[in-house]
Amino acid sequence: MLPNLREQDQAINERLVFYGGFVILFTLAAWFFVERTAFVDISFHLFQLIHDGIAIQNNRFVAILTQIFPIAGIHLGLPLKSLMLIYSLAFPIVYFVVFLILYEILKMRELAIAFFLS
Repeated sequence: MLPNLREQDQAINERLVFYGGFVILFTLAAWFFVERTAFVDISFHLFQLIHDGIAIQNNRFVAILTQIFPIAGIHLGLPLKSLMLIYSLAFPIVYFVVFLILYEILKMRELAIAFFLS
């Protein structure tokens, strides 16, 4: 019975580290949203999103995953500051969803750890 209990404790500690790491990423993305979104690429993408809709440059179609959130904010009529915050948070949200799929659904622990560390 003891080894099973230790495995459960290890799994709980592992989840705390991973989820705590993502909480830190979310916090930093929210705290530094102006610095993240008022610089070269993201500011241009946000401008394109506001004026033209989805902005795909250089055949980077995966960018749609992060652009869904600010596009929803644009359709809701949110102010620019809110759109910048949403766009800044979109990146860690997408990474967190991919991590959850790897770790919780597909049970690919090693790949999820590598993804978390990258």
